[in-house]
This record gives sequence, structure tokens and C-alpha cells, in this order.
Amino acid sequence: MQSIMVLAAENGIQIYGDIAITMGNAYLINENNAEVMVDKTFVFRRCQDGLLHLCVHKSALSYTPAVK
Repeated sequence: MQSIMVLAAENGIQIYGDIAITMGNAYLINENNAEVMVDKTFVFRRCQDGLLHLCVHKSALSYTPAVK
């Protein structure tokens, strides 16, 4: 699936000292013009150089059970 547009994002941010965690959903429009929700998680760390560095990134599609 190739996403072509981001509609909106819902995020929450938690900060623990030098660590920041952001989690939320991004809503994308794919090549078939269908809206797709993607769960996103990012973890950043402020290192000794004073810059924020990305430590963890996770993206996942929501689980959709098979229809029986």
C-alpha cells in the first residue's frame, strides 16, 4: 500500500527526563482513495550532544479480524 496523503494525526506526548514518547494515530489516504488509520509510536532521547535522537519507531495497521 502506497500512502499519498496524511489527513490528520492524534497524538499524546509523555516526557520522562531526557526521554520523550509520542503515541497516536495518523489517518492516510491510499492509492485507492480509501482512508487508512495507522498506529504510530516514536521515542526520542536528548543525548549528550544536546540533540534529540530517534530511538524507537513503530507503525502498525489496526487489527481487523477475518469475517467468517
